[in-house]
Amino acid sequence: MWISCLLFLTVLELYLRTHCASFNINDSGETILVCTRMTISHSPGYPLHMLWGKFNNVLFPFGQPMLRVTMASIWTASLSVVFFFQILKRVIGEALLVRRPEEEEPPSWMTVVPALAGAFLFAFSYQHWFQAGGCKGGIYTLNTMQYLAILLVIFKISHRGAGERALLLVCFMIGLDCRTIGPTSSSCFLFSSG
Repeated sequence: MWISCLLFLTVLELYLRTHCASFNINDSGETILVCTRMTISHSPGYPLHMLWGKFNNVLFPFGQPMLRVTMASIWTASLSVVFFFQILKRVIGEALLVRRPEEEEPPSWMTVVPALAGAFLFAFSYQHWFQAGGCKGGIYTLNTMQYLAILLVIFKISHRGAGERALLLVCFMIGLDCRTIGPTSSSCFLFSSG
């Protein structure tokens, strides 16, 4: 757990030091306005991101609205990296168990070190780093965080046999995702009729 916390704080610090202090892409002004005034954005509207941005505006009473909405992007991007680390650790651990069936569990360093390397590669990939540093990028980092959280929940369900409640949680998270990115998304298309 402490490795995940340290990873979160490290990535958060680096994103804070390198975030865009001005408008970096096309709809940043609209995104700031939507999050501060709780209005509707252009289609598909991004209501979950609007609520997350408004929460950050209330949570952080310092700085201008641009910094507050950018903080929403930075938080979700940093959490995405931690979720990615947790998923990689589980996948690598499972792969090592398959390759080494004589041992019960591989040493922790064999899963943590490659998972950390992968998490840092993901954290500082151009696209994720770019989206983490701007207001409009919060829409995409929130979407990434949701997909990774769904994957992590599915991994935990498969290991614990959690059953009905876990299935309802995954369905709820997928429903939130459809509301966030609109009816044209691939995940909504897969679950729509016709």
